[in-house]
Amino acid sequence: MLPKSLFYASSQFLAPWFYQNLTAFAPEPPFNRHVFVYRVKDKSGWSKWDYPAYPYLQKQWQNRFDPAIKTHDQLELVGDNLYWTAHSYPGEKIYLTEKGRKLPAVVSCKKVMRKVQGQLLEIDSFQVAVYIERLRVNEEGVLSRTDSALFFPKYVWDAED
Repeated sequence: MLPKSLFYASSQFLAPWFYQNLTAFAPEPPFNRHVFVYRVKDKSGWSKWDYPAYPYLQKQWQNRFDPAIKTHDQLELVGDNLYWTAHSYPGEKIYLTEKGRKLPAVVSCKKVMRKVQGQLLEIDSFQVAVYIERLRVNEEGVLSRTDSALFFPKYVWDAED
């Protein structure tokens, strides 16, 4: 038993880097990872793709007591929402139409962009995407990794959304 003053600090330190099934005492890595990335267009053209969760991950690497990993995990869920919206939302590929800009997953991406991006008045268009990392183990026990991406169309930035 730990003193109450050390309990919260130690539980943050012991939080695993990834999901772990404690009954097996072995790491259980995710088989699919969906990473939210975006880019914006202003008067100077399209920006590079931005991965907004990465700075929070870097902070966690520098200090295991930093609560930045909680923000990172929440931003990673945005990628999951984009992926599942594209694959399971009612309607045939509605995310590829102009109506896709109003989908809840895309609206949540815009909220993240508002927090991360400066100079919102100059943004003309935006595009979101999901970087997909898949891990598989074949019959011989060899781990393979495939990377792909799911691109949403370019949408007009509407400041009122």
